[in-house]
Amino acid sequence: MYKSFSFKAATVAAVLSIAAGPAFAAQLSGKSVTKGGTKAFCKGSTPITASLDEKSISITTPMASGGTATAKGKIDKSGAFKASGGRITFTGKVKGKGASGSWKGPSCFGSFSLR
Repeated sequence: MYKSFSFKAATVAAVLSIAAGPAFAAQLSGKSVTKGGTKAFCKGSTPITASLDEKSISITTPMASGGTATAKGKIDKSGAFKASGGRITFTGKVKGKGASGSWKGPSCFGSFSLR
């Protein structure tokens, strides 16, 4: 009986270990849509990319005024995050295999969606 219990416990531990798998990490891409702002260039949409793991996110997007901006932040247990970098801030939520939310820069603001 003791051997049977030991085998079952080892089997359960192995199954749980396999089910847990490696830490979650993803590379996402999508679109950022400018909804308004104070400058004439505050319009249109641009590609956006992100890399994330269980606890952090890094979002990179072209800036309307030229160049790119990368914002980094922490993801809380509910999936919510706030990522800041340079002159842009992203606020959103990670859900399933994607993330979405809003952003605000020095002159423009909008929304984003990543898959």
